[in-house]
Amino acid sequence: MAPDVKAQQEAMNAQFILNNMTINPGYTGYNEVQSFIMNHRSQWVGFKGAPVTNTLGFDMAMPKNAAIAYGGNLMHDKIGPTSELSISGNLAYRFYINNTTELSIGLKSYFGLFQANYTGLELTSDVFGQEDINFSFYPSNEVILNFGSGAYLHSEDYFIGLSSPRLLKNKIDNSNLDIYNTVRGRTEPTYYLMGGYNFRCNMWLDFQPAMLTKATVGAPLSIGMYGTFLLKSKWRLGGFYALREMAGVIAELQVTDKLNVGYSFDVSVNELIATNLGSHELGVSYVMRSFRKRVVYPRRF
Repeated sequence: MAPDVKAQQEAMNAQFILNNMTINPGYTGYNEVQSFIMNHRSQWVGFKGAPVTNTLGFDMAMPKNAAIAYGGNLMHDKIGPTSELSISGNLAYRFYINNTTELSIGLKSYFGLFQANYTGLELTSDVFGQEDINFSFYPSNEVILNFGSGAYLHSEDYFIGLSSPRLLKNKIDNSNLDIYNTVRGRTEPTYYLMGGYNFRCNMWLDFQPAMLTKATVGAPLSIGMYGTFLLKSKWRLGGFYALREMAGVIAELQVTDKLNVGYSFDVSVNELIATNLGSHELGVSYVMRSFRKRVVYPRRF
């Protein structure tokens, strides 16, 4: 009987507040600017075949239509011999429920190119000296089409979000590569529930607790808790903990009015802690221009 194996499906993002649009299309346009977002994550450094994710995002609120915003992401995610290059587009419709509370409903379109290269694996058995011919084929690409949706409710001091970036169960079934049916099988939707609050300590310091919960069929529930301090709306420093997964620290700096840089480091809080040197994540956002002459309240998330 094959052993019970559990693994991550969606790319992890420790700095989800800086790069929230990748998992929630409803966040698109929240900052009311035209901006680019770059993110790099090296997970479990020192562990052979560990995940490495690179993301480039674009976010823009329509200058002539306050209700519409759009954006997108280009992502490359590599895990062991498999990799996926994807491009996604977001469209969000926003409206105010009252003078200070806005609800944004977003849709995401997703196009991915999945590749597995098992020829780079060590296939020779230590016992019999034979190779497993099921893995001795050249790489092949599989196209993945999907869509997602999300909602993002926010005011000056809090936000609540619910989303799923990929709602369809994609099956990878290539007649030339039947091994995919056991190695990859299919994707399952991942559902995200997020929320946060901004406590005003004084005119220079804010405290922001936040939560990110992930649920995927067949995988353990992931519960992440964040606590960060925001100093003069420029420095962000704090920590985070995901139950039975990881714990880490995070720092962000508003270098200029247009440039924001963030870095996080986390370590596993399970058996994996002895196998690697932790995970590193670097995020950069740059504002090209702001279209709105008046914003109801400053964007803190």
